[in-house]
Amino acid sequence: MEELQKKITSFKLDNQIFLMLLSLFISFEVILFMGDLEGVTALITGTLMFSFISFTVLMIWLVYNLIQVWSIRQKITNSKEQNRQFDDYLNSVQQQYADLRKFKHDFKNIVLSMKIGSDGKFNENYEELYSELLNQKEMSTDLDGKILSEYKKISNEPLRGLIIQKFFKSKSNGLKLDVHISSDSVDLQENILDIIRIVGILLDNAIEETIKCNNRNINMAFIKNDNTLEISIENPLEHTIDIRKIFKEGYSTKGSGRGTGLANVSKIVDSKSNLYLDTEIVNNNFRITLIILERG
Repeated sequence: MEELQKKITSFKLDNQIFLMLLSLFISFEVILFMGDLEGVTALITGTLMFSFISFTVLMIWLVYNLIQVWSIRQKITNSKEQNRQFDDYLNSVQQQYADLRKFKHDFKNIVLSMKIGSDGKFNENYEELYSELLNQKEMSTDLDGKILSEYKKISNEPLRGLIIQKFFKSKSNGLKLDVHISSDSVDLQENILDIIRIVGILLDNAIEETIKCNNRNINMAFIKNDNTLEISIENPLEHTIDIRKIFKEGYSTKGSGRGTGLANVSKIVDSKSNLYLDTEIVNNNFRITLIILERG
């Protein structure tokens, strides 16, 4: 009942519900008035009462369905808005990255053009800077070729945008995020926002842990089977962890006040009948797999 009231308030249906109830009240009063008139038989009164009750039931059913339709419509609107925001963010990140590459290229050319002065001698004040610039490798177009074609297999735009964001976050921390997809496409049909939340938390944890390790590689794999999709993330470990405790609130290797991420993941998974988690440690690498049962 409380949830129904929240929906009525959020969808601004208060006025419509009030008018419907007012109509029912007036109809009921009319029936009572007609029942008091002389010449109105019990049969007529009974027929009117039956019609009124039928009308009331029909009205309640219509109101319920109206609220459900509005609820679905609101979810679709919110989903479209979130997709638009993810697209805008992704375009912004890619544009910033392109601008950074262009700036670095132009800056390097400008400084190198100053290498030889008018006297034909090298300015020793800039020798270290020149050396560093000359030895730097050009920034590669990280989303070209194989990497871009791999990401395009993820048909869900918010999920693809999230992974690309984490790719750039990994790169900015000197890490390498490799994504492997076994099938031609990855298409999520339900629990999309929950899955995105889970993947975001798992990738953030993997990045935070890998930053502390000599091994700088994070592996992510999408494995499609007949009726399941497995999203596996593997990262190196700085210290041994107890996989029996990692999902408990407050457990963390990052100090006090931390350790809520995996606990939140566990709560989300437990609330969904088609989501499961599997964890294992292989060759000092921590691997966690989100298993999604595809229904229907």
